[in-house]
Amino acid sequence: MTATSTDSAVVTATAAGASSGATYSITNVTSIARAASETSLNGYAGWRYSAAYTPITGSDSQTLTFTSNDSSGNAQTKTVTLAAGLDVAGAATAINSALAGSPALTGITAAADGTGKISFSSNSTSGFTVAFGDVPTAGFADHGTVQTAAAAPVSSTGTLELNLGGTKTTIVLAAGKNNLAGLSDAINALNLGVTASVLATGTGTCPTI
Repeated sequence: MTATSTDSAVVTATAAGASSGATYSITNVTSIARAASETSLNGYAGWRYSAAYTPITGSDSQTLTFTSNDSSGNAQTKTVTLAAGLDVAGAATAINSALAGSPALTGITAAADGTGKISFSSNSTSGFTVAFGDVPTAGFADHGTVQTAAAAPVSSTGTLELNLGGTKTTIVLAAGKNNLAGLSDAINALNLGVTASVLATGTGTCPTI
């Protein structure tokens, strides 16, 4: 026994051991399954963070500790010390020079803007943290830890809408999942016939479907 289709571009037929012939009609085919591919043009808002910086005076110094995982998943740490007297541009240059000698951290970049802030960004999907050391009078005003890249929030509310071929699906990210990795997992869990993953473009981190 063999199986044939009158329009193999829409439906294909395969013989599966039937002992006698039969005819089946398949009608009202509204769409044809196909592979989908979509990449966002820019990194999601939040993959870059800024910290306000005031030039350090006197004998004070500022320390920053950067941590990121290498290709084997092992945490790599680098502590950078900013000397007194550096302006915002000088501090950014000093940070980049110090990180250049650490292979696992070379994707992290510091950039000074015109408002007295230094922005930290990364082209790595593993993300990174920056911990600011305390200083008595100046340095980074908002001490704490900054998380970037794949760990950055992708939605201010945790709710997004996926538009796939005109069909819209609401995605609600659970607590702790409002990031690129969580969004990718949520899309894959929908079983819509597409696969999402996190892509490092060199200018930011974004999801690809």
